[in-house]
Amino acid sequence: MEAVRACAPYRRRVNAAVLASALLGGAAVGRLAGGVAGRFAPPRSARRGAGLIESTAAVLLAAVVARFGVGWNTIPPLVAAVSLVTLSAVDWRSGRLPDAITFPASAASLAAIVVASIATHQPGAIVAAVAAAAGYGAVMWVAHELRPSALGFGDVKLSPLLGLHIGWTAATAGKGWLAVVSLSAQALVLSCLIGLAMGLVLGLVRHRGGARRPEPGPGAADGPTTRLLDTAFPFGPALAAGTMVVVLVPEGLLL
Repeated sequence: MEAVRACAPYRRRVNAAVLASALLGGAAVGRLAGGVAGRFAPPRSARRGAGLIESTAAVLLAAVVARFGVGWNTIPPLVAAVSLVTLSAVDWRSGRLPDAITFPASAASLAAIVVASIATHQPGAIVAAVAAAAGYGAVMWVAHELRPSALGFGDVKLSPLLGLHIGWTAATAGKGWLAVVSLSAQALVLSCLIGLAMGLVLGLVRHRGGARRPEPGPGAADGPTTRLLDTAFPFGPALAAGTMVVVLVPEGLLL
């Protein structure tokens, strides 16, 4: 018992060092993500949002390490965080989600899930992830077909990536297929609530300032962005935020 107590401060120092490393590493990854985003959608100002991408990536990576520790199960959520920060930055700036980022990010996510699931002897998590990706993508595709003006096709192509991580999270939580359905539905509801809040705030700000975000240019093949208060705004960041909430705190959402 005395030996355990003596080791406790050391473990705390190690944990603090790991979290500090995650923050620094996240900032570095955020810088790279910002560079990738800049190639597809250059920032509107030289300040690049005062390091918003770097700080967001740093906080997310630290949250992932704090939640999952250091191990195989840390890999998929790290891939999710980096991918979604990059895609959100591009969507926020340009109102589109390029296939050149979405598809490689989806492939990297699937690879990370396969590696982590096999390494931790949970092959069923792969099946759950793929099933959730298909289901989430189908729901978003139906929503797009019903109201193309309200949901761009880029969001539809993003949804399988989100479903992969939601399904993997539900499977590794050990709650079965009901958890896959439950977390998928809650992720979508959370995303809609976050998107609603974003749209209201942006709509009010632009209404007061008399300025609107320009519509996507001819190269934006993903369709129009979401509209609220006669203001177009990207829905990708809200989808990403809802998914990361589910990935980081699934126990608080599972009934």
